Amino acid sequence: MKSVETGQAERWLSFMEHAVEVRQAAFLKDGHAKAGRNGPYGNTDTPVRNTAHWLITCDYLWRQTGETAYHKLVQLFATYLRDEERGPSGAIRCMVDDRFDHINGLIGQAWVIEALARAATSLSDDTYHQSARDLFNVQLFDERRGIWIRTEIDGSHLGPDWVFNHQLWFAAAGSQLQDVAPDPSIDVQILRFLHRCRRNFRVHHSGLIRHRIDTVFSRGITPRRRIGCVVKPPLEFLRAQRLRALGRENPTLQFESAYHWFNLLGFAILHQRYADHEFFDSRTFLRALGFGLSEQVIADACNLPGFQHSEPRTTHEFNQYLYGYNSPAFEYGSICRLLGRAPAPVEDSLLDLQWDLTCDETSGTLSRFAADPETMTARIYELTYGR
Repeated sequence: MKSVETGQAERWLSFMEHAVEVRQAAFLKDGHAKAGRNGPYGNTDTPVRNTAHWLITCDYLWRQTGETAYHKLVQLFATYLRDEERGPSGAIRCMVDDRFDHINGLIGQAWVIEALARAATSLSDDTYHQSARDLFNVQLFDERRGIWIRTEIDGSHLGPDWVFNHQLWFAAAGSQLQDVAPDPSIDVQILRFLHRCRRNFRVHHSGLIRHRIDTVFSRGITPRRRIGCVVKPPLEFLRAQRLRALGRENPTLQFESAYHWFNLLGFAILHQRYADHEFFDSRTFLRALGFGLSEQVIADACNLPGFQHSEPRTTHEFNQYLYGYNSPAFEYGSICRLLGRAPAPVEDSLLDLQWDLTCDETSGTLSRFAADPETMTARIYELTYGR
């Protein structure tokens, strides 16, 4: 890890190496990583997601150290992800339980796609790229709305994935595929997605990114309710629609703040290939970026003042979707580096807090105050972007 923050870099590099070392025997025995529980959501996951994350971490470690053991793990994980049984649709199963869907929305497929794209480059094997491209093409694209429609394991179409970060990361995974071997049809979809972000991407007045695609007609409104828009004053109708959505989805500002940097990381990945797209100069995106790069916002939203000199007694005393799931410590610096910016000193504070709150050095896990230690530890791969 070559960065200005050499102390932090060396500490986290050593932790990555140790985390792989304590898992290596199980990796080699099973051929994949241990399944998690989709963080605080508590789903019954397959090993697919965490295996994809560990593939990228091992590739990074191989590039940093030259140790062939890491390269062998990349090959092991890539083979598992490529050859793991697909359903009739060609989608890969990420979840076993029936509470949501079995593909973990678009994002479950996106995590596999980005890992296979990395494997194709690392192993100089086009079969991994082809597998990732096939996986991308399983999900249908709605050109008019500029978003993807979920295709289940059995081939049924579940409608659009209305969670914005799922759409965003699916596009970001596609862009990483394009870096390996361009496919004009994928470019067309991603460019249309970015174009439609003018409508599909929304932020609060502060610049905080809204969790769901926030257009009135994106929620399957019935004709009767559309008529209500005409009968009622438009602003009253829109306000009622938003309140219904809030009551149903309960996306609190605290919840959305935990995903803000995760969203920005997806955008930063897209920016690597599509920097010239007009969206990245749009007022909405720049407001979101300004919010995410503000040191004061980071200090307030990421619990820095409260936990500089103490730690919470329980997971409920801080935002469980932050350091125990979406780590701003990993995402903030990666966003800056991908966008060609030097991270501010606040990155050190974030990384220190991540270490103090979650790290168990003996077991090589980020398990303290984390609902799903296996997935939380695997997500350390986000720290490698831009390095």
